Amino acid sequence: TATNGVVKPTGDIYAVHAMGNPILWWASTAATGGLLLTTIGAAWQRIKAWCNPSDRYHRMMAAPDFWIATYVLVNYLGNLLPWTGVTRCIFLYHYMGASIFSMIALAWWCDRAWRYPTFRLWVTFLGILIVGAFIFWLPVYLGLPLSSAEYQTRMWSKAWICGANC
Repeated sequence: TATNGVVKPTGDIYAVHAMGNPILWWASTAATGGLLLTTIGAAWQRIKAWCNPSDRYHRMMAAPDFWIATYVLVNYLGNLLPWTGVTRCIFLYHYMGASIFSMIALAWWCDRAWRYPTFRLWVTFLGILIVGAFIFWLPVYLGLPLSSAEYQTRMWSKAWICGANC
């Protein structure tokens, strides 16, 4: 079994991975993508409304929401883009600045969804899933002893174990 930690004589694996909560990160990445598409659509509607005076009150994203979304996206991209052209080895902490704004995008979507009773169950489910994932991966975050099977259960991707050199 491949590990990136210490294997004790008992067979327990002590490994610390600062990988973050995958469910939270995947959901926040999807939320950022959705926010980007929604903001582009709202900007397009604004441009169309400005070009057509009779269509000024066309239904679109409310002005405060548009500017909040734009702020989140500009800051996300401002923290992410400088690292995209780097050819040397980059580390997880390089994404931390952008991840904050990605999680704000997720919180923004959850807030908007919570306003509609039909979506409250989904927001609650996502929250439970994120907390559950945190508890599930907690031994890996803290370097607590895990059997080989328990460790492999938590390593969903081979790249999580040995990085890009697999």
